[in-house]
Amino acid sequence: MTEGKIIGAFALTEPEAGSDAQALECSAVKDGDHFIVNGTKCFITSGKNGGVVILLARTKESGSDAITAFLATPDMPGFKMDKVEEKRDSAHRYCSALSALLRLHLMKP
Repeated sequence: MTEGKIIGAFALTEPEAGSDAQALECSAVKDGDHFIVNGTKCFITSGKNGGVVILLARTKESGSDAITAFLATPDMPGFKMDKVEEKRDSAHRYCSALSALLRLHLMKP
């Protein structure tokens, strides 16, 4: 991304929760050295063209650390970009729906 070869996308908004991160329904459950991420997002900026997506999911019921950001790529099994729409008065396109059932490897710091 720093060289301008990959566009990043951001997936926070959900059909029921809107952009309220504390109300997210997309979940991420630890499974060994992986997380299973399951949920639906909408209105993803640069979603159609994003080579990497920052996807926010709930890892705990509550607390300041209940939401975690994950990196995913559209070519991962279980990642599906749905409807793409043009934004009015803009050259930007956004993906209006994304569904994911991903198995993401846990990276050690």
